[in-house]
Amino acid sequence: MAIRYESLALPERADGTLWKFSEFKEAKIYKPHNHRELELNLVLEGKGSYIVGGVRYSLEKGSLLWLFPDQRHGIVHFSEDFEMWIAVFRPGFLRALWGEESHLLLSSDPGSVFVKTLNSPVLDKLNALYAQVDREKGDPALYRAGLGYLLLRSWKVYRESGEHPESVNLHPAVARMVQLLGASPEQENLSRLAEKAGLSYSRLSRLFLRQTGKSLISYRDSLRVEKFCEVYRGSPHRTILDCALEAGFGSYAQFYRVFRKHTGQNPGSFPFDRDENLFNLP
Repeated sequence: MAIRYESLALPERADGTLWKFSEFKEAKIYKPHNHRELELNLVLEGKGSYIVGGVRYSLEKGSLLWLFPDQRHGIVHFSEDFEMWIAVFRPGFLRALWGEESHLLLSSDPGSVFVKTLNSPVLDKLNALYAQVDREKGDPALYRAGLGYLLLRSWKVYRESGEHPESVNLHPAVARMVQLLGASPEQENLSRLAEKAGLSYSRLSRLFLRQTGKSLISYRDSLRVEKFCEVYRGSPHRTILDCALEAGFGSYAQFYRVFRKHTGQNPGSFPFDRDENLFNLP
């Protein structure tokens, strides 16, 4: 099956960009996705769970995670204080750094997930570097040079330090359910989807919660909220209710309750920009 790459809608002529998790313009919900850019995550506070392929990785303060274009990934659970730097780099920028020389970071999928946990002194130094580069966004040439140094420095730090965090191989039915819900979160019948995944609904629900840290219903609801955001932002002449129904909600009352639970805000006061792509980046 051909991989579908999401468009991150990077600023024009940008070789990459850097931002904090809390600065993303949408709710802190991420459907499983791929993109052509290399992604780098540096966790500053809190704990989270990332699914990459069929494996769940537990992230904590100091986790440094590399995500390659063919590695399907998404956050399934995170604590209230979860915070991290996210950096993405276009393929052309990576090739320019190494010329024609082959390098592991030019791979679409290196065959394993690169994630380690850094100690506090190393994390503090890397965090200071990221913050310094972030402050140079107003100077394109300096920002581009900073991104290159940030990438190379992060790779050096990764190779020289850190321990591998906890990981859990997902049950095939759990991994299949993540895939099914990611493709169609608006589907109504979880029992029928569970059968497609290969288990009864009750057994799959227990397994899903144990392995991902999030209930099956809560995970589906978070994807529906994200689906609503995507539909609503791309349809400036449609009402909130109309977009909510398309995302799989049965009524405005249900949508309002779930949206507020997952974003902490009312739909009417949420900072949408209906002219921009869901994955627009700062």
